[in-house]
Amino acid sequence: MFSFYNQRKAQLALYIFLGAFLLRVSLDIIFFLRSGWFSSHLIEVWFYYGVARGVYTLSFLDPTFLLLRIPGLLITGPVLYQIVVFEAALISALTAVLIFYWLDSRCGRETGWWGGVVFALLPAPITLSLVNFSHDLVQVPLVVLFFWAAGLAIDGRGKRIRAGILAAACLLLGMKIGPLMAGALGIIFLYGLWVIFRKLVGAIPSWWASAIFLVCLIMLNYGFYLLIKPHLLEWIAPLALKFRGIDLMAQVRIQVGDLQPLPRDAFWNRYTLFIFFLPWGFWTAFKNRDFLAFSLFIFSLALALVVNRGARLLDLAVVVMAAQALANWNRSAAIVTVSSVVIYIAVDLISPGLARSIYFGIPYGLTLLWGSVIKSFTVADLQAPGVYLRCGWLFAGLFAAVLLWAGLFKGKMIWIIGLILVSVILLQGSWVLLAANTSSDQVEYEAYKWLDNHSRPGEKIFAAWNQGYFLGSTTGLIPVTTPEKIDFDLSRTYWMEEKDSARELRRRGVKYIHVTSRYFGITGVNEKNDTFTMRGNTIIGPRPDHIRRFSRMRKTFLYRMIYEPDTFRYFRPVHQEIDAERKVLVRFFEVL
Repeated sequence: MFSFYNQRKAQLALYIFLGAFLLRVSLDIIFFLRSGWFSSHLIEVWFYYGVARGVYTLSFLDPTFLLLRIPGLLITGPVLYQIVVFEAALISALTAVLIFYWLDSRCGRETGWWGGVVFALLPAPITLSLVNFSHDLVQVPLVVLFFWAAGLAIDGRGKRIRAGILAAACLLLGMKIGPLMAGALGIIFLYGLWVIFRKLVGAIPSWWASAIFLVCLIMLNYGFYLLIKPHLLEWIAPLALKFRGIDLMAQVRIQVGDLQPLPRDAFWNRYTLFIFFLPWGFWTAFKNRDFLAFSLFIFSLALALVVNRGARLLDLAVVVMAAQALANWNRSAAIVTVSSVVIYIAVDLISPGLARSIYFGIPYGLTLLWGSVIKSFTVADLQAPGVYLRCGWLFAGLFAAVLLWAGLFKGKMIWIIGLILVSVILLQGSWVLLAANTSSDQVEYEAYKWLDNHSRPGEKIFAAWNQGYFLGSTTGLIPVTTPEKIDFDLSRTYWMEEKDSARELRRRGVKYIHVTSRYFGITGVNEKNDTFTMRGNTIIGPRPDHIRRFSRMRKTFLYRMIYEPDTFRYFRPVHQEIDAERKVLVRFFEVL
């Protein structure tokens, strides 16, 4: 194993890149084959596809613009969409390589290697690049470079002036992309406090002095959490509006997931088996007095508990801590890791409510998942593979992988580690695909292209705000509401009666209306009591309080577009497409 780490950096970096890139591309291809070559995992990819086509613009100081627009100038046609998706996989894989070089410079070759491997296999970065493109894919490598350069400048290693200039450049570019870089600046500020403390104490601080500083660091971040919890989004909203033109407070009103606190089951969804390496990673970081790692973890955790977007920094913290654990592995590490698995399982089995309250929660209860696995052995005609059964087997496989890793991870047994990593790759890829749903389907893309060929460019179309970028990047029409500009008043037309809706839409100059069953459906009706149940979300706007009876719901514009499209007087059905397998209906109307 020692000779393995002593290979050339370029060779190790190539291993990491190939593993990360091939895994991501393979998952992209599987997703496309399963859902269609113009489906998407996260719908924001359509904005970046529009940037590549030149439909939407970004600042020239935003690296994302050049990364997308250059391929858009060289490649035309529908294949550009797949190029944008595969470019996301490429950037994510290169980020793993960058993490390898950063941690190699800071903590040594073994930590660098495991840092790159952990990032390559972490579900959170894989999910972000799965048939998607995001500003965060460009932001994270800039954050890593900022940490690297700022660490060199603060610690006095190498050329301080050169490192300081690089840190300032990364900070400027990162702030142009989004406010996440401000969080990175806060982490460096906390690390600077440790450097000052270390100089005041002299030499290497004792264990007691380091422990006292760590407690103070935790208390300081807890105070930071209490301070920003009620006001953070109000503070960063002007930045989002200035740099990206996004009305952040409108997205807060409709409860966009990225702007909500970290979900209770997020740790498992984002990190799976790597959370079990964190306890030993904490101990190793403390023993090495690596307070950059502690500052990164504690600050990003406080940020993520306020706004889920902050978990992008928490991902890096998990990578650093897990890498330190694996690079400093011994018998004690194995005992600590196995104990953490046992405690995790015990808490989830004995008290699922407690597990969820302390963020040990998982998407489905372990009792339910264990029952699914047992049933697969005992019931001959079990309908498989159901989501519970597949999830149950994946949980069992991930727990087994951790136990094998802990028990068989020896210094010179590289072939055993290779076999375990192969199993982890398969498990992580399966977990990501199990949790991955389409946010836009092939049938929607095909319907939009039909409308583009049968309408005049520049005409206005009304659709759910979430579809705005999708429509804008694939047609010549102008969406009147988008994620950038959410029109709550216009969304109320969904719940009006036909004549009132037509009057409002004509006043706004709207020519076409788009509706999809993805965001709304009646799930049950009690005719005797005149009540109903429905599925829907804030993308179509909240349902008004006065629409509680089914007789009232039947009169709404939204209901009639889905269930009674041929009964309109002021609207004409233009085109519809249905994906019977995925149960997605897409329909267009023209305002008469």
